[in-house]
Amino acid sequence: MPRRGFRRATVRAGGAALIAAAFAFAPSPVRAADDPGCGVSAVVQQSGAVVYRLPHAFIRLGSDSLWTRVATWRRGADYGLDPTRGELRLLREPAPGETLWVSVCWLVVAPPLDLRLNIYHPAPGVVPDTNAAAAPAPPPPRPVTGRSPTTAAAGTELAVTGNKTIAVDFGSGQDAFLRQSLDLAVSGTLAPGVEMTGALSDRNTPLGAAGATQSLQSLDRVLIELKAPSGRAALGDVTLALDRGEFGRVERRLRGVRGEWNAKGFSGVLAAASEQGEYNTLQFVGIEGRQGPYELTDR
Repeated sequence: MPRRGFRRATVRAGGAALIAAAFAFAPSPVRAADDPGCGVSAVVQQSGAVVYRLPHAFIRLGSDSLWTRVATWRRGADYGLDPTRGELRLLREPAPGETLWVSVCWLVVAPPLDLRLNIYHPAPGVVPDTNAAAAPAPPPPRPVTGRSPTTAAAGTELAVTGNKTIAVDFGSGQDAFLRQSLDLAVSGTLAPGVEMTGALSDRNTPLGAAGATQSLQSLDRVLIELKAPSGRAALGDVTLALDRGEFGRVERRLRGVRGEWNAKGFSGVLAAASEQGEYNTLQFVGIEGRQGPYELTDR
């Protein structure tokens, strides 16, 4: 009898030990219910992949642990963790197909990772609060984008007029050729109080079949003049006239620039021009029976 009792006591003790071990290794539902921000995630390693995104972000520092079927991994030596974004980085060569178990605790209500600006809109039928702060005023437009570049500024008005003439010259002793002339005028205001006048004139310019390009110096007349309350300026074929004094009268037609200003009872004139050349007369004596060429010297 004592032996049988001893065997039954041993069996009962062994059964109690197995039940205790089963409860020890089984997950605790009470603990999971008390802390919903903790859990275990399974990550299957892939070939060539060392970064894995966990299901949750904003992981609590020091709450992570990682293990496999063989051993437990150490943070900083075997793996790294970005707690803000919830990214797991392997610091060793991944074993494709092997499962990693990651135990972490996270922030249950996590804020967004990116900045989001939300505008409040009251629901339909809700009267807005009269004591609420007024909406901020929109920023003033920049000078560059304040108006359309295709729209003229206020006080700007220019008028362009002119005519183009094409004539055909022919005769019994010459071939027919085209001749053209151009007259163009611009007048108006560039800004309040600033007037602009321009003129371009060209006569007897030959016109070939392939067209022709002329420089401004080859044109007969080019003039651009600006007038303002405090002065005026002219560019091109300008006229310089100084009639102050009995012996100091000057009147010249120049190709350059002229400026005049008036301020506080003082006035002045400034002009600059380029040299157009020197007039000179050359004579040569022809030789009987020789049509040329004859050399024309500079003197």
